[in-house]
Amino acid sequence: MVTKTTVSFKLAPGGRFDIVARIMRCRRRFPRIERSVVTYYRKLGNPALELAGLSRNLSRGGILLSLEDSFDIGDVLSLEMVLFEGRTPVNAIGRVVRKEDGSVALEFLEVDGDGDAQLKEYIEARRKKEPEEGAR
Repeated sequence: MVTKTTVSFKLAPGGRFDIVARIMRCRRRFPRIERSVVTYYRKLGNPALELAGLSRNLSRGGILLSLEDSFDIGDVLSLEMVLFEGRTPVNAIGRVVRKEDGSVALEFLEVDGDGDAQLKEYIEARRKKEPEEGAR
């Protein structure tokens, strides 16, 4: 018989570290950056209502948006992100995969045109500017 066990331990007073969360971060397909990008979004099927929010982090696989709006897991949104001034915005379709306090995590289902290349260029440029994790 196999049982699933989650192990947690304290790193600092009042803090907990979940081993499962760390393993999941290591298994990500794309690097993620902490960056605020203005993102216009609307729920598919509701073209009249376009709203704007800020990203908390971004990767080629998805985005975490700070939103006051409530979406359900599985909702599909149309997204528009301006990564580079003077270039075509990145248009994408994303599905809500997780909700946190005031944030919604979206997995990109589709990225139009050269959007994936723009995401890759943007993320790589920002990662080169940011110090290594743990460096001071």
